[in-house]
Amino acid sequence: ATAEDRQAFLAMYRSNKPDASVVDPQLRASNRWRLCALTDAPLRAPVCCDALGTLFNLEALLEALAARTLPPRFAHVERMADIIRLRLDEGAKAGGERQVAVGGGGEVTEEAPLYVCPVSLQAMGDGKSRFAVVRATGHVFSERALKSCRAACEDVCGRLLADAAAELVTLNGTDDEVEALAERLLAAKAARAAAKAAKKAAKAAKKASGGAAAEKKAALDAAKPLTARHVAAPAPKGRALATAGSAIAKRSVAELAPEGATAEVWGSIFKKQKQEDRGSDFLTRSAGL
Repeated sequence: ATAEDRQAFLAMYRSNKPDASVVDPQLRASNRWRLCALTDAPLRAPVCCDALGTLFNLEALLEALAARTLPPRFAHVERMADIIRLRLDEGAKAGGERQVAVGGGGEVTEEAPLYVCPVSLQAMGDGKSRFAVVRATGHVFSERALKSCRAACEDVCGRLLADAAAELVTLNGTDDEVEALAERLLAAKAARAAAKAAKKAAKAAKKASGGAAAEKKAALDAAKPLTARHVAAPAPKGRALATAGSAIAKRSVAELAPEGATAEVWGSIFKKQKQEDRGSDFLTRSAGL
């Protein structure tokens, strides 16, 4: 992606952000952790996020993605690979509390589950803790746990987290953090597009070279003199005899008659005779029988 593309994307993101003057900042910050960014409904498992760390109800996002009804501010979500399904721990299951979700207009909607870090047990959206998701597995940890208990986090997700920038996505980050994630998203999309174009070009080149090679081979074969492989192999000895016999059989019987023999007498040798006529044939008469 070019610098102009990045600037256009970031400008679109800024222009579509909710007006902070309409909603109380603290309420807005709390709702980012309690409500689906697409529908304003309380977050319910399964929950997911996009590459910028925005939280959604997975079913609502998939339905909008399939129907192509995502608003412009979520246009960067183009396919399933742009979505990270979160693996969240509900605090209520561990004796914690459930929080009341408040809609964008300030109305109370319904209770939303309280999600916590599985290592530090800090609550998501308490206004004090920051959270990040492991991109490859969907596990969500607090920033404190990732800094002070990295080994425990790695045990939970079964993955080394040495490269935080590549492995983690900050959830509901600051504007600067979101812009950094947007830059990384654009770079990844540009890399995929370049790889796809290179693969397509390589396939076309291979196809073209294969066609040229086939044409060259055909031209060489046409220019070659007649060789032994083009000549039919000699027939076996027995077959040669049979072929010769067949050729002889095709010749006129009269041409093979001995000198002085009449056609009638010579032809009688090759005819099947009746029993009563055998005494009058040429051979019998010659033998004086």
